[in-house]
Amino acid sequence: IEQLYDIYQSEGLNVDIRHIILIADMMTKDGEVKSLSRIGVMKNKSSVIMRMAFEETMNILFYAAIQGMVDELKGVNENIIAGIPINQGTGNRDIRLRFRY
Repeated sequence: IEQLYDIYQSEGLNVDIRHIILIADMMTKDGEVKSLSRIGVMKNKSSVIMRMAFEETMNILFYAAIQGMVDELKGVNENIIAGIPINQGTGNRDIRLRFRY
């Protein structure tokens, strides 16, 4: 983590250390270090849209179409990409105002 942080700093990039820690956690969550690539962290993602968003869009789309894969749009990222409001943050409430005329 410190080495990656130092690399960013040496390039004049100010990155919050928490972002680097989050990436490190994601790379090591299964007990081994995985690369941040299509054969590393993203390999086991079941969502077609998430894999398409990361790398090799056309290949993944072509393979998914041939296999008849369906994306259930269960994740937050998938819904954002598809333009579907998510049930979090400001999208968590259904507020209606009653006006009296």
